[in-house]
This record gives sequence, structure tokens and C-alpha cells, in this order.
Amino acid sequence: MKGVSGNPSGRPKQDPEVKEIFKAALPHAAERLVQLIDSRKELVAIKAIEIIFDRTQGKAPQAVSMDLTGGLDIRAQIRAVLLERANCLSNDDKDEKTQLNDGHEGK
Repeated sequence: MKGVSGNPSGRPKQDPEVKEIFKAALPHAAERLVQLIDSRKELVAIKAIEIIFDRTQGKAPQAVSMDLTGGLDIRAQIRAVLLERANCLSNDDKDEKTQLNDGHEGK
């Protein structure tokens, strides 16, 4: 529904005590993450580097590619899909009525 929030209460409130505990652990967590850069396991080192970069530089932008040269504009494509579905539903209704009528004819 337009204008109605799916989450009227907003984000759930965090327990302030838990938040303080995590805040106090941040320096240790950051130090450990830096240590993992030198891990003998390459995947661990790469993940640590990725996390540090994401937190300090921001995540790298991801390219999105769309091919809209298919001939039909998006509204026409949606209309075609909806009509196809409506026809399928209509045919299903006809089949169901035929089956019902076939079942009652012999009685």
C-alpha cells in the first residue's frame, strides 16, 4: 500500500550494554583482522584484506548491464506476459468446467 511503512516501528532497538561490549572489542577485532592479512591461508588473507578495504575505502562499485534493445519496450513485455498468464488461467477454467460437465453427464 502506498505511503504505509512495512516496518512502522523502525529498526529494532539494540541493547545498550551489548553495544558497549562490542564497541570495547573493536580495537582488538581490528588488530586481529590486520594480523590475518599475514595468514598462511591465502583465502583468509584475501578476505581480511577485502574486509579492511570495504570498511575503510567503501565497497567497490558493481557494474550493472542491461540490454534493452530487444525490440519491445518494457511495458509491452509486461503486457505480453500478463496476457499470456490470463489466457492460461482462462484455459484452466475451461478445462475444469469441461471435466465437471463430463463427470455429471452420465448421471
